[in-house]
Amino acid sequence: MNSEEHQKKADSGRGLVDTLASLKLTVLLLILSMILILLGTFEQVHWGIWHVQKVYFSSWLCFYPMDPTAPLRIPLPAGFTLGALLIINLAFAHVRHFKASAAKVGNLMIHAGLLLLLGGGFVTAIYQEESAMIIPEGEQRNYSEAFRDFEIALVEKSTAGDVVVTIPDSILRDIAAKKTPADVELPGTPYTLVVQTYHPNAMIRAKSQMSDGIDLKATQGIGARTELAYKPLPESYDDNKPNAPTAIVELKTKEKSLGIWALNLNLTESFDAQTFEDAGKTHELSLRRTRYYVPFTVQLDKFTHEKYPGTETPKRFASDVTLKEGASSFPFNISMNQPLRHAGLTFFQSSFGSTKDGKDLSVLQVVRNPGWLIPYISVALMSLGLIWHFGVSLLRFLRGRAAKAAAVLTLGFLTATADAADAGWNSREFGTIPVQSGGRVVPIETLATGSLLQMRSRTSISLSKLERVAFGQRPSTWTAEQREAIAKELPTLSTELQALLEKRPVRLTGGAIGSVDWLIEVCFRAPIARHLPTFRVEHPNVLKRVGGDPEKSLYVSWDGILKNSAELSKAAEQARKRPQADRDVEDRGLLTLESAARQYATLSMTFIPGDLPLDVTPRREYGAWISALNRALTEMNASATGKAFDPELQKTVKTFVERYQDFEREGVIGLMPPKDETSLARWDNLGASLLGIIKDQKAHRAGLAEDGIITRYADFSMAWREGKDDDCARLSSAIAASLKGPWTARAEAEARFGRLQPFYWLLIAYVVVVLMVLVSWTTGSEGLRVWGYRLLIVSFILHTAALLYRMWLHDRPPVTNLYSTGIFVAWGAVGMGIMLERVWKNGIGAVATGVTGFVSLIVAHNLGLSGEDNLESVRAVLDTNFWLATHVTIVTLGYSATFVAGLLGALHLALRAFKKDYNWGDSVARAAYGILAFAVIASFIGTMLGGIWADQSWGRFWGWDPKENGAILIVLWCALCLHARWGGLVRREGLMQLLIFGNIVTAWSWFGTNLLGVGLHSYGFTETGAFWLYYVFCPSQLALIALGWLPDRSKGALKTA
Repeated sequence: MNSEEHQKKADSGRGLVDTLASLKLTVLLLILSMILILLGTFEQVHWGIWHVQKVYFSSWLCFYPMDPTAPLRIPLPAGFTLGALLIINLAFAHVRHFKASAAKVGNLMIHAGLLLLLGGGFVTAIYQEESAMIIPEGEQRNYSEAFRDFEIALVEKSTAGDVVVTIPDSILRDIAAKKTPADVELPGTPYTLVVQTYHPNAMIRAKSQMSDGIDLKATQGIGARTELAYKPLPESYDDNKPNAPTAIVELKTKEKSLGIWALNLNLTESFDAQTFEDAGKTHELSLRRTRYYVPFTVQLDKFTHEKYPGTETPKRFASDVTLKEGASSFPFNISMNQPLRHAGLTFFQSSFGSTKDGKDLSVLQVVRNPGWLIPYISVALMSLGLIWHFGVSLLRFLRGRAAKAAAVLTLGFLTATADAADAGWNSREFGTIPVQSGGRVVPIETLATGSLLQMRSRTSISLSKLERVAFGQRPSTWTAEQREAIAKELPTLSTELQALLEKRPVRLTGGAIGSVDWLIEVCFRAPIARHLPTFRVEHPNVLKRVGGDPEKSLYVSWDGILKNSAELSKAAEQARKRPQADRDVEDRGLLTLESAARQYATLSMTFIPGDLPLDVTPRREYGAWISALNRALTEMNASATGKAFDPELQKTVKTFVERYQDFEREGVIGLMPPKDETSLARWDNLGASLLGIIKDQKAHRAGLAEDGIITRYADFSMAWREGKDDDCARLSSAIAASLKGPWTARAEAEARFGRLQPFYWLLIAYVVVVLMVLVSWTTGSEGLRVWGYRLLIVSFILHTAALLYRMWLHDRPPVTNLYSTGIFVAWGAVGMGIMLERVWKNGIGAVATGVTGFVSLIVAHNLGLSGEDNLESVRAVLDTNFWLATHVTIVTLGYSATFVAGLLGALHLALRAFKKDYNWGDSVARAAYGILAFAVIASFIGTMLGGIWADQSWGRFWGWDPKENGAILIVLWCALCLHARWGGLVRREGLMQLLIFGNIVTAWSWFGTNLLGVGLHSYGFTETGAFWLYYVFCPSQLALIALGWLPDRSKGALKTA
């Protein structure tokens, strides 16, 4: 080989190394990874999380769409391929470009950790096994069962130990694919199994129940005793609708056939294995889930299941087990977020249930993952690397500007607002009375506001001019014209109702009914509340179903719903039967209205029996109940002397008991706490309180005593109807005083917090900040910008105080549901804006974060209009876990950072296109780059902490859940932006456009994944948000990106080469 050929070979080698080490390849692989994850997430809607994981993320090649009947299927490199290429790219990049220095140590740690993480992903995908150990209380198991794999098992029963031979599902599927019977030798036994038919999923029923099924002709087992039929079904990929494999098999020896069996998973799990006798031995034959045996036993000693009082929401479930291995044993408590690790296996508390005999059973998820420690090491390494790398950059930047690091935040709690003294009784006092709802103690004002939001999407009921007269004034003050108009427009307002309004008109504040006043009307003066325009119905067809007129109003009364309840229930039932993905706007409107109607009906029966005629007071009914009980007691004593029990009295008592049992069963709002104030027991609702007189008096308070809470609510109802404000005030104070307890401070504080609405006023403050800076840009007034900056600081301090106050009320970290992410994203964005404005003093940071804060709080405000409890009880898996608390907090800060970076990019492109004297381009670019760097750190660390939480709770670091996919998309996009800039693929304006597109990526991760309706731990589902996300927000961001292609009109803009 001559020197020229040698040089060409060397150049070609270097060219290959340069290609494999290039940042262009890195960016391409990141783009392909994002496309794969996005398409895979969409496919999960139809094909399930686990099947998509197998096809897209744990394979080398895949096709989109997955549907084999699709006319066009696009081949894509799958997860293994992209992971391998990223490993190669990273390795060659370090060999080719890395030079040892202190500044490069962080970069080395980042990429070394990433290589380790990718390698660990391969190990986990190949070797991890997940199964379930199902143990009834008092029993023990030495095996776990697969979730999605099956086997045919032949078990020879013996006192010395069972002998088990199995045929795995993979062999059965191969036989099924050939569509001909096949013999399978059972090693270690004299038997051969002839598999005549195998279906991965089939329905099996008695022949009489499935006339169109295929007959099962079995000569042994249950199929011989009962005529069965089966129907093959498409294979299911939905874990909520698992497969039920079915096989028809013949068992034979060399000499004879032992018979034909019908095997089915559901038959096995319902009736146990099918037995037969041969050669003096008992055998079991079954089609079951694949079993994994372990050399020890786990015995369930006790299962504990705690719920939040008055709800079905799990608060805690745990298994007290004893692990026995040889001669040794030890006890352990397995609970959510507290697994048991032993012999390379990890046991997690997964679920629970009951046996056919009603015995409690616990479901433990069992995970074998030899690479479980790798993600922890790689995450720690990468996190340190990120902090080192960008920390060095930050220090260099600060030294360059000779800046001083100083930041002081004043944190405190909100003070109670002083209410102006009213001459009459203030119903707010009634709103502070505590009740139990949704598993926690809340003030009545919270209950009223949440209920009204659910029904009307508002915290008050605004009335028309005529309605204000009809309901807000005494009928004796109506003019002739008003009386005529009321008779025409409100014909249901009868003379009887007018008499009630004469005693007390509906309380109005600024022409509207407040939430507490509305609740009082619903609960204590139902005939009036029945005719108030309570329900907002936006879909015209739904509105017509309940007697509304879309041409006149979007609101209907409870009276209209009651008169059309049969039609509403029928239509809602039809909508409910449709899959969620197939429901249209009318279906959702029907189901929303039905849910709101149920809440209204519940409220009307909360404090007093709401179905009493006007001439029957609650006191009168309670007196009749007590009198009937006293007479019954007398009769029982007399019956001892031989006197017959009065049948009419017996009937009366039975009627009362059944009526109050219905109240107890249907009531979801607790009125009376147990005598033991430290008890976590459910508060007695109205029905339980009325029945308390015949229950254990040691545990239940006497609600019907003269000073009892139920009696006082009954008296309050009459005082309200009669218009006696002094009595209402006295009774409200007495009820509140009798309900003093450990919950009082928080309940009263929550009522004040709800009235103050701090986040609503902060929303307005952020708009004012933006307007002040915009005006300063227009007029050149530096003073106005400074005052806008000061207002931003004050708003941030108040936002911090409100956030801390809310955390104290909830006794939880700042982020627990979708609503809380909105207010926390706004807080994080404003904090970043203050730092930016402190450095550059040009208003851009204030505008960017003011807009982000405003939009995020708008999102939170609209989520709050759903009426759901924003301080709701936290489910067991989300409770008391350090990793979860840090995960959601840090990843939400990542949301804030990506939005702020995107807003900075949008402002830069808009100003360069339309502001002639704009000359801050390089400063804004540096600020955006710095925020992007923080976004990378927060998003990555927050996402990885979520992986640690998942590993601690469910035994898997990464499960490709849609919410997890959304989180990793943000990380990948931030990494793509950085590598595209470092590799020179984009310059200043290009980077800004990428940052704006990051807003779309982040918004889809935040909300879009929830709209899919699949996943294990989305914070909430908001179907109506699809319009705003896909048809408003995304197009607006694309329009902002397009500004980057407009000519640069700024005179002082610095052009980048």
